[in-house]
Amino acid sequence: MRVQYQDLAELSLFSCFSKEELQIICESYPCSLRTYAKDQMIYLPGESCNTLDVLLSGSVSIQSLDEEGKVFKVQVMEEGDTYGATLLFGKRNEFPMTVVADGPSQVLHLSKALVLQLCKASSQFTSNLLGVISDKAHALSTTLTNLSSRSLRENLLSYLKGEALRQKGPTIILGITKKELAHRLGVQRTSLSRVLATLREEGAITFDRNRITLL
Repeated sequence: MRVQYQDLAELSLFSCFSKEELQIICESYPCSLRTYAKDQMIYLPGESCNTLDVLLSGSVSIQSLDEEGKVFKVQVMEEGDTYGATLLFGKRNEFPMTVVADGPSQVLHLSKALVLQLCKASSQFTSNLLGVISDKAHALSTTLTNLSSRSLRENLLSYLKGEALRQKGPTIILGITKKELAHRLGVQRTSLSRVLATLREEGAITFDRNRITLL
C-alpha cells in the first residue's frame, strides 16, 4: 500500500511541503502505512512511542479502563489528526493509556528520524508540530480538569452546547451512539440516560434517538 503524498501535503501540519518534497524525504527514512480493524489495539499502556502517527482515515481513541471495566475515551482522533507528538521526544515516552481503532482506520507511522528531518528541512513544519503538541497538551489538561471538577450534568451540557455551536443551531444530530458518548464522558450509559431523562423532565432539552434539541 503506497502513501498518497498529495493527501498528506493537504494536511495543515505538512502544508509547508509540496507532494514531491514529502515523497523525497519520507521515502529516505523509516515510514510505514498500516490498516487497523475496528476495536484493534494499536498501542498498549507502557508501550514505547517511537513514531509520530498520522490518521489518514477512520477514527482512533485514547482510552483508559478502570477496575470495574468502565471505558473512558480521553481523546478521540478523526481523519487528519496526529497522535504521539507529545511523547515522541520525551525521556519517558511510554503510552499511559490504550490507543484503539474505533473503526477501520489507516495510519501513517513516521519514525523519529523522519520527523527530525522534516523539522530540519522546514522551520514552518517545526512551528506547526510545536503547535500540535501545545494544542494536544492543552486539550488533555482541559478534559481531565473538567471531568474531575464538574458533574456529569455539567459535562454533558458543556458537550451539547459545544455541538450546538459547531452545528450552528439548537438542534444537534449526534454522530455517535449514546454508548459512545458515555465513554467520552467517562461514565456508564445508564448514568448518561438518567441525566438525559432528568434534563428532559426539567424542560432543558428534548431528544429522540440521535437528535437532541437545547431549549
